Amino acid sequence: MKHTHTTITVATTLLMMSSAPVMRSEQCVAVTADNDSILEDFIDDQADMRQNPVIESELIELPFSGHVPSFIRRSKNAIKDNGEDFSTLYNKLASPGSRIDILHIGDSHVQAEFSTQVTRDMLQFVYGDAGRGLVAPLKLASTNPPSDYKVESTSSWTATRAIKSGSDADMGFNGLALRLSGATGNLTFVTRDDEDTFDPFAEITLFGKGKIDVVSVTDQEGNSIPYESVSEKNCVRITLGRSVNAATVRFSATGGYVYYGSYLSGLRPGLTYSVIGNNGATFSTYNSIGSFSSGISCLAPDLVIVALGTNEAFGRLDRAALRSSLQSMANNIRRGSPKVPIILVTPMECQRRSYVRRKGRRRRAASYSVNANVAAYRNEILDFGRKHNIAVYDLYDVAGGEGASSRWLDAGLMGKDRVHLTASGYRLQGMLLYEALMNLFEPKQ
Repeated sequence: MKHTHTTITVATTLLMMSSAPVMRSEQCVAVTADNDSILEDFIDDQADMRQNPVIESELIELPFSGHVPSFIRRSKNAIKDNGEDFSTLYNKLASPGSRIDILHIGDSHVQAEFSTQVTRDMLQFVYGDAGRGLVAPLKLASTNPPSDYKVESTSSWTATRAIKSGSDADMGFNGLALRLSGATGNLTFVTRDDEDTFDPFAEITLFGKGKIDVVSVTDQEGNSIPYESVSEKNCVRITLGRSVNAATVRFSATGGYVYYGSYLSGLRPGLTYSVIGNNGATFSTYNSIGSFSSGISCLAPDLVIVALGTNEAFGRLDRAALRSSLQSMANNIRRGSPKVPIILVTPMECQRRSYVRRKGRRRRAASYSVNANVAAYRNEILDFGRKHNIAVYDLYDVAGGEGASSRWLDAGLMGKDRVHLTASGYRLQGMLLYEALMNLFEPKQ
């Protein structure tokens, strides 16, 4: 199937969230040549930044053909299949009128969807737009949402997030849980803006815990939308009488209701690209959620992409723990979706901050150095994929390998925190993933 590289302009906003406590991890003493003792404090004061990132952004146009920085190893921009079985996915990609559902799981690198929005747009340009897919009430949970949809409500909710309360029995499979206060509630869904009819939806699936009865569905003008609702295990599926870009669902709840998120479908052929992203998340964050496996099964993905490892790299290096977490993640995905192919993504190089304080001086100077744990965990992910026949996209290598963080920083593609990318950097990353996926898909079609 022929595909076309396009130019996509993405409007971005500055995402600023609240602060969190600073945590001390260790302290060491170094001695200089002049015997002037230096105390170097390794403090994970980047933990707050990883949970509440500030994405440096601007409105620019990034061409997706050519003009890729020379330090990007574009010749290596491919997915190693490692014997993973993509046959069912290939058959659907080659079948006209089919719908392909991709699920991408990650951390703060994907929560706001600067990169995955590009990947989604470009894949849907090729295969068709089957709908927005999974949307999350991130703003209602007081954290940063993507810019291409809104989930709003005038009801009263109490929000919890897996990164804060992972062991919560009511935690949603996507790492969010909103508890309704009262016996009635409402949720409004908007895709794009009022003038954009590119991404309409004709079906809304509400994921949650508890019993609800849909009372009405209306558009932005308050006009009634015909609908049929069917209650299934842990979800309510609402089929609309017409396609819309905005709808408000009003419902009554019995015995308490906990809302996780929704799936917006266009009920048309094409591709959906859903994202589960949580700032500060690790493999263990998702592995600790009791509903994670069953929730993924409800989404019925044709492909699952897992991009984690950055946050693990800011803790103590523990290769065995990472291997165990990788195995648990694969088991949890396959428990509910035994034949779904998985692609693991290695984290790209980033830097960690430490402070140097000369003995007898009160002020400390911040310095940055490459976080060596990232390379170590990248190797563990590569090894795990080879041994367990799970595909791997080696973003670490594609991005430039060792020393890449400084080059991305100098090019304005990595943010000042030296962990997150700028909006431009994420758009480049999204384009690279698109190319890697197309390199995987096209030879089989």
